[in-house]
Amino acid sequence: MFLQADNFFVGSDGNWWLGDFGSAVKTYEPITSTTELFNPQKFLLGTPALPKYDWYMLAAALIKEVLKHKGEDAWKDASIEDGCTPQHKLLAASGHVKHPQLQLALQKMLRRTECV
Repeated sequence: MFLQADNFFVGSDGNWWLGDFGSAVKTYEPITSTTELFNPQKFLLGTPALPKYDWYMLAAALIKEVLKHKGEDAWKDASIEDGCTPQHKLLAASGHVKHPQLQLALQKMLRRTECV
């Protein structure tokens, strides 16, 4: 549960791949490592790992990458509150994604997080 842009890869066929599984745990096992800023809640360590958390952090990472061109802290201003990315901030920040294909991908991610 440690998602960041450096660990995403896009193939020549357009398929996305995740490339670093050092923090991976099986579903329902306790979370031992995470990207806290991308978490939906402040304290996720030790709670059971659920696929919706991975989708949530993937959505947060995508929003971060989209907002990078607006300045170093634009993504933090748009999505971070109290050291994490609460649902209301993630949904509001998702409005910054304008590219149609990225919008579609983000909507699919958000459905899997049970946010929408």
